[in-house]
Amino acid sequence: MPRRHSGVIIWPKFIQDVAFLYHGLGVAGILMMPRGNAMLVGVGGSGRQSLARLASHIAGIGVFVIEITKQYRLIEWRDDMKRLFEITGVSNTPTAFLFNDTQLKEQAFLEDINNILSSGEIPSLYGKDELPAIYDGVRKRAADAESGGTAEELWAFFVDSIRSNLHVILAMSPVGSAFHTRCRFYPGLINSTTIDWFHRWPADALTAVGSAFLDNLTLDSDDTRAKISSVFSVIHLSAQDFSDKMLQQLKRHNYITPTHFLELSKGYRVILTEKRTELGNGRDKLANGLAKLVEARDGVEVMSVELEKKKVVCAQSQKDCENLLVEIVSERRVADEQRKQVEGDSERIGKEEIECKAIADDAEAELNVALPALQKAMAEVEKLDKSAISEIKAYKSPPKQVETVLAAVMILFGNKTDWTTAKKVLGEANFLQSIKGYDKDNVSATIMKKIKGYVSHADFKPEAVGAVSKAAGALCTWVHAIYIYASVAKEVAPKRARLKGAQESLAVKQASLQKAQEELAEVTAKVNRLKQKYDDSVGEKNRLRAEADQMELLLDRADKLVKGLAGENERWRASIGQLQNEIGRSLGDALVAAAFLSYAGPFDTQYRSNLVGGWLSAVREQQLPSTENFTFASFCALPTDVRQWNIQGLPADNFSTENGAISVRCSRWPLMIDPQNQANKWVRKMEESQLHIVDLKSKDMLRKIENGIVYGLPVLLQDVLEELDPALEPVLAKALIKVGNREVLRLGDKELDYNKETFSVCREAFIFGRYLKGSISFS
Repeated sequence: MPRRHSGVIIWPKFIQDVAFLYHGLGVAGILMMPRGNAMLVGVGGSGRQSLARLASHIAGIGVFVIEITKQYRLIEWRDDMKRLFEITGVSNTPTAFLFNDTQLKEQAFLEDINNILSSGEIPSLYGKDELPAIYDGVRKRAADAESGGTAEELWAFFVDSIRSNLHVILAMSPVGSAFHTRCRFYPGLINSTTIDWFHRWPADALTAVGSAFLDNLTLDSDDTRAKISSVFSVIHLSAQDFSDKMLQQLKRHNYITPTHFLELSKGYRVILTEKRTELGNGRDKLANGLAKLVEARDGVEVMSVELEKKKVVCAQSQKDCENLLVEIVSERRVADEQRKQVEGDSERIGKEEIECKAIADDAEAELNVALPALQKAMAEVEKLDKSAISEIKAYKSPPKQVETVLAAVMILFGNKTDWTTAKKVLGEANFLQSIKGYDKDNVSATIMKKIKGYVSHADFKPEAVGAVSKAAGALCTWVHAIYIYASVAKEVAPKRARLKGAQESLAVKQASLQKAQEELAEVTAKVNRLKQKYDDSVGEKNRLRAEADQMELLLDRADKLVKGLAGENERWRASIGQLQNEIGRSLGDALVAAAFLSYAGPFDTQYRSNLVGGWLSAVREQQLPSTENFTFASFCALPTDVRQWNIQGLPADNFSTENGAISVRCSRWPLMIDPQNQANKWVRKMEESQLHIVDLKSKDMLRKIENGIVYGLPVLLQDVLEELDPALEPVLAKALIKVGNREVLRLGDKELDYNKETFSVCREAFIFGRYLKGSISFS
């Protein structure tokens, strides 16, 4: 079941009051009586509805409450009454019907309540077509109770069940003449209810409740807590007394309710905590400033010593840079000489490399003439296999061309040229490998002379031999290729010898050049290292010089700052002591400020002055620390804020400033009695474009208020008379409902989700005017 954020959540605190126990147990006893009904009479905020819910819980019965919307009329009222009758008459469920006079949108509502109290029914509530369902709903219980089964008897049983299970609790306000008129016109309100009149709380109850609110507040001792709760009681009672005096002197009503006292108790905790935090932060800032001054003074001394050390290091760094520069110049001269020599040697060796390449290219060109024939022959040899060789070996008496080819092959291998030797060589396993790997570069002149006789013969042609035997033709091609290549190689040999000599000489010179280049690289690397070291030294020197200059600049500034703030040292110390004293005095000042926020709004300047004087006297009687010349405006509003308010149109007099502070700081919606339209102009200027302005005649009033609640936008409800739309009651009372982890505010028939951020914005933004109710702050 939703839990309402109102006085209900502090029942344990209220129960400390004997009078509250009397009211609660008394109403619970009424609800336990057969056909017991109660009328709770008290001004708004006196705890009537909270106590009714508590009493219903004690009696163990549910609570039925109607939900008022802007379109709520007699039809919706009758539908709710039918639901209530079904709960109590058909379902036989004991239920308390809680009705507040603010929900009275039509007098017919009260007439129906009067009928319920007098007879237990509402005439003409049901149509004829609805009665059979009711008869069926109670027929079984009527039979169990041995009641008759006719329509009249079932209806009588239904009405009797309603009167037995339904307990009406009326929360009425005695303010004005409406209550007296209603009692005269509807006697059932008096004759059929037990009246419980809510009077003012006694002093001991106020003290007990106030003390309970201080449980979680950090105070010096329990004695201090008792003194503060005692002042709570004095403040509340004095506000009641001044309200009575104002009624006598000015004929102006002001109703002081327990809601004001609860607002005082909660507001004191908030204001005291905020003020302590504000003053503590100011004190800590000054203390940190003093610590920084001491730290700066000590830092100046340390920096002076460090500056002298850095100057010495900087001078030594300058000297090292100069020495390095001399060494770099000497090494660079040596490196330049070696570079010139290496460059000359490199140029000469380059020319020799070109000459060697020309010799090699010439020899290679001549060899390339013979290479194609050799490659072709080797390709033919690659095609030979053992079967081809076996084909030749198979000849007992080979053909002339085959025998001639094999004779030439045997000459190349240095063997006899007869067929027997040739056949034996052909039978060797590595014969083909010997053909392929033949040393063609080292063929002797004798072999060349013998082979010349074969290759110059007209029949020793690969085509002719190949016609007889393909294997012999391939070997013939090979012999021709070897002869051609060896002939060319013989001519190229002198060039190769010259090339080899040139290459050997070039290799020696290149090795010498490589060594010279390595030596040059070492010298160059040394020069580069020295240069890098010099650059690093110069960078370090510049860094040290920059640090020294920066330190000297900072030292000069710090010295000027320390000397310039030397006079502030004593003033800051005095301010710290003053702020510490103000933190102590905030214990009493916050108490008077919270009282001013809760009670002083409806009073004029003279009454406010007398109230504050009395409250300060009560604070001092309890020996609580407070400011001698306390003023609410200076305590709760910063001078800059007041100046901004004045710019925005708020009059500059003290009374208006107090009203502005109340409007901004109060936790409830401020009600502004504004005959000269000053507050209206100020609010419009202060909130500017974000402000939603509505009145009771606006068709979109509830929609704009809903947007204000959901989006945290300020709303100004202006030109309000003595009566308001009952749908606004939950908003005016801040009746937050907790559903699980959600906080919900009901507006009409909608439930609007609230979070802390949105709620805090709305709390300071909603502004209402000319509505005289106890749940609203006055200014």
